[in-house]
Amino acid sequence: VPPPPATPPPPATKGPSRAAKRAAKKQQEEAAREARIEQEKAAPASSPPPRAPGTPASLGEFARWAARQSELAGRSDEPLAALAALAAPSSRGGGWDERGRLQALLLRWEAAEAGPSPQLSPRYRQRGAEAALARHGHVDSLRLLLRSRSRLDALLLGDSHFERLQKHFAPALPRGTAVHAVGGDGVEHLLLRLHLTWGGCLATAHARSFVLLCGINNLIGGMRETPTRKSARCSPAQAAAGLQRLVDLLRA
Repeated sequence: VPPPPATPPPPATKGPSRAAKRAAKKQQEEAAREARIEQEKAAPASSPPPRAPGTPASLGEFARWAARQSELAGRSDEPLAALAALAAPSSRGGGWDERGRLQALLLRWEAAEAGPSPQLSPRYRQRGAEAALARHGHVDSLRLLLRSRSRLDALLLGDSHFERLQKHFAPALPRGTAVHAVGGDGVEHLLLRLHLTWGGCLATAHARSFVLLCGINNLIGGMRETPTRKSARCSPAQAAAGLQRLVDLLRA
């Protein structure tokens, strides 16, 4: 009796493609990042010193507040240097460690300063914070410029318009001009960057003039790193009110 025919093996099923795996991994990382942001926003805010209702924090107040927070404990006598250390890439290959503590710190400041209008309150955005504090970033460039000058002639503050000006036409800028701009930022993101870098850097530059070019990302809804970090779309009057807040703080 001939043996029964062998049952053919089931056809091999193809797993997800590399592109699908990368997309799934990116989606998981984005979801985890969103969850961390929500967790940090829900943490109790360490409030700055009491002020009259509706009075914004002065630009030098953040440095004094940050120096008392746990993320900077034992790091440095200069808060800006300690913040820059948190913004630097981790020697352990990245991950949620140093940069996570910087984000937690800035989200607490955001929560403590939150107001009724998003354009009038500082708002954290990872790229803006790291562009300001990272090695060879805005703070390092400004300090290098100040080695040969006692003060700045002009400080350009804004979004991608000034950032591209710095990138493509830096040699054509007048001497004594510095740029502190990040593409995609709205008025609220620029406000947080000013709080972040004023104490220990911008305040010592004694700029003769400030040039503001910001607000387009508020009008069009903004560029985004994550859904919760983009600029909220607003009216021209609301964007103008945010810019006026910046002017008032710079004049104070």
